[in-house]
Amino acid sequence: MPEQHTDPPANLVRNYVGRDFALVRVHHKSKRPIGLQWQKSPITTEHSAIEAFRGPVNIGVLLGSASKGLIDVDIDSPEAQKFADTLLPWTKSIFGRKSKPRSHRLYRVKGTAPTEKFVDPITGTTLLELRGDKADGTSGFQTVLPGSIHESGEPIEWEEDDFPTVIGYEELSKSVTRLAMRALIERYCPGITDPAQDVR
Repeated sequence: MPEQHTDPPANLVRNYVGRDFALVRVHHKSKRPIGLQWQKSPITTEHSAIEAFRGPVNIGVLLGSASKGLIDVDIDSPEAQKFADTLLPWTKSIFGRKSKPRSHRLYRVKGTAPTEKFVDPITGTTLLELRGDKADGTSGFQTVLPGSIHESGEPIEWEEDDFPTVIGYEELSKSVTRLAMRALIERYCPGITDPAQDVR
């Protein structure tokens, strides 16, 4: 049977606009935004959001200054996921999918929030990312929100659906850095504990 498509719920996109999320249209079951100028024309009103998100389409949010300092801590590795609840600052804005639950945590910071990517220096694989503004301080990165379908076919769903915690960028960056370090310890020296890293 052909795959059935449903529109993202209108109340969901209205809710996102009400949270000052600058939305972008993303291809269904993809992370790829629709159009070439998506960074320059985010969707920021209820009416335009309801009209834009009809048919099989994913919901993206433009990160950084376009969404009033919205930051996505994107957790890729299982080692980082293991310690995320302990080492990352508290927030009630958390989502993921069945095979990677709680893998995205949203925060808000004041001012610019440069994106940082943490990789395994041996394998080159990504441990986690602090995703915000581009290096020049402008918005250019987006995250696919709940109400969308991941490339794998899994629904992206909220686990804690509330407003993101407001936090200083430096504090958030330090916490994400500690989590990356702890993930590497777990990957290459399993069983070793570091009290300075395991206590927030």
